[in-house]
Amino acid sequence: MRFFLILSLCCIVAACSKPAYPPLEQAKYQRELRQSAYLAPEFDRALYRCLVDGKTFLKSYHLSGLLLIKKTEDHAVNVIFQNEMGITYFDFYWDKNGMFRVNQIMPQFNKTALVQTLQKDFELLMRKGLPKYANGQFHFNGDRDTTYVRFPLSKGFVFYLVTQDRQLTGIENADEKKKVVVFQISPTPLKELPEHIIIRHLRANFTIDLKKIPEDAAE
Repeated sequence: MRFFLILSLCCIVAACSKPAYPPLEQAKYQRELRQSAYLAPEFDRALYRCLVDGKTFLKSYHLSGLLLIKKTEDHAVNVIFQNEMGITYFDFYWDKNGMFRVNQIMPQFNKTALVQTLQKDFELLMRKGLPKYANGQFHFNGDRDTTYVRFPLSKGFVFYLVTQDRQLTGIENADEKKKVVVFQISPTPLKELPEHIIIRHLRANFTIDLKKIPEDAAE
């Protein structure tokens, strides 16, 4: 009897669970937004102040430092996160074909799930590894000023939120049931890296806050 009660409760919860998004309205087709290459930023280097805050079952944690995103002469990309003393938390590398490797990482960070999570974060930000073409353009919640450009991923999908004047304001990774990662972005032209990015990991329960440092800032 108890088994059937538990089973009934599970069925009720599943039936009442909401999808990640309410029904989306098809947006007017915008040809240039169809290609992931059109959305990709162009940059040589960008330096950010980086704060990481999170919580596990047992404790909270906080990290701070500098995060550098730079392109090399052969069109590869490095993402390097160091603390204020110059100690490297991690050094990630993508070659010109988009193949990923870890150049260096602290033992505390060297967990497969964490590396894959951070790899995906930066690939979504730089629009790496996406299919060539989007599989839909939508409006959400009656907001016709923002187009949600959708690309399928190996698990779930990603939306790029683009305004009518071609400003990127957010990135949202979700599956059919829940949002997984949400990027809150200061409005930024598509071809630039944002000035301010907040990456919220809703399942993993941590946040990355990135604020760009001007090239001519005195350190």
